[in-house]
Amino acid sequence: GNELDCWWFTPVPTPTWTAVRFEAAGREAPAARHTHSVAFDCDARAAILYGGAGASVPLKDAWMLQLSEGGNTSSQFAWTKLQTSGVEPSPRMAHGSVVYRGEVYIVAGATFTQGTVQPTNEVWRLSNYLDPAVRAWEQVWAVNPPPPSRSFHSTWLINFQLFIHGGQGLAGLGTASVLDDTWVLNLFTLEWTRQLSSAFSPAVSFTTVSPTGGAAMLFGGKMYDSTLGGQLFRFHLVHGWTRDRTAGLRPAARMGHVAALQGGSKLVIAFGVDAYGGSLMDTWVMDLGSREWRCVYGPEHACTAQLPAPPHSPGGLRFPASVATGSELYVFGGVSAGNTSDIPCFDPGRRRETIEWQNTDVWSLSLSSLVWRKLIPDSENILPLWRIHASLAILGPTDNAKQGLVLVAGA
Repeated sequence: GNELDCWWFTPVPTPTWTAVRFEAAGREAPAARHTHSVAFDCDARAAILYGGAGASVPLKDAWMLQLSEGGNTSSQFAWTKLQTSGVEPSPRMAHGSVVYRGEVYIVAGATFTQGTVQPTNEVWRLSNYLDPAVRAWEQVWAVNPPPPSRSFHSTWLINFQLFIHGGQGLAGLGTASVLDDTWVLNLFTLEWTRQLSSAFSPAVSFTTVSPTGGAAMLFGGKMYDSTLGGQLFRFHLVHGWTRDRTAGLRPAARMGHVAALQGGSKLVIAFGVDAYGGSLMDTWVMDLGSREWRCVYGPEHACTAQLPAPPHSPGGLRFPASVATGSELYVFGGVSAGNTSDIPCFDPGRRRETIEWQNTDVWSLSLSSLVWRKLIPDSENILPLWRIHASLAILGPTDNAKQGLVLVAGA
């Protein structure tokens, strides 16, 4: 349709999808879009949507979806357009966004100006977004020169420090013009600092970054030469990036995968697209102490088990929406594919697949037992449309998904 849709998923006691109903029929709602950003404010129980690429025009609108206490799906919710007067950011996509102390920060991205698409290094702040009387956009002017312009980068927040890494920009490396630098913006002093660079700084875009305490983990993604990455990197505030050297079996290079941290001691990755364009049907765990990978599910002989063929397992997934709680990793949609032949491992490029585009399944992985479980909705007639590049999140304590998950937009 022409409007952005939003769904509420309650995993327990009975898995249930509920289309979020909006107040007042005919009320204005966000247009359908992709490569947008959604920042989550757990204190206000709100999701803030900004920008993206629409069906025919670039977008620069900001919207808020605020949920009632307890996440009662029988309530009616409303998208609120965050109208402002005065200056505002230009239309953009593939940017980053975070919420800090009730303010929304939009970082870099690809802007649309006079019919051309250009990466930017701008930072904008939407102050007092909950109060329409004083709500306002303002460009954040740092006290020193900003990082190079970029889009499709990684963005994360640790305390009052806003981090960006990699992405694609005019100053990037190789055929994919990928950047390998990491910058942090101190949201108190408004000073940009480039973090320590080394030979291990990953030049990557389209990847996942998993923050943990004062550090972050990065695996996979699209490298500067358009190949896919298969190495694990750690970022530390003091030491910068290091590459984990592991012995024995390790996951294939990939992008479009999912990743989750288990208690800061283990990293779980699954699925994605491999270097030959095939869908990966595996699940791996990295012990961050011993730095050893273990294949839980996969085709290699050293793996504990193989996932059964769909529909008895997720199969191979590309670009699904995912979110991790303290004990579960939830995965929705994406492009699903099942292997249809047992081609030897040494020639994965010859693997044949059955592609199933209309995938609306929800799966959960227990981060303790590492068992995948399909969550079958109570009604097969009430389901979101299949999608990729969507946002899936918990609006509440990140260690508890019982109140439900929110699925927003996608392509």
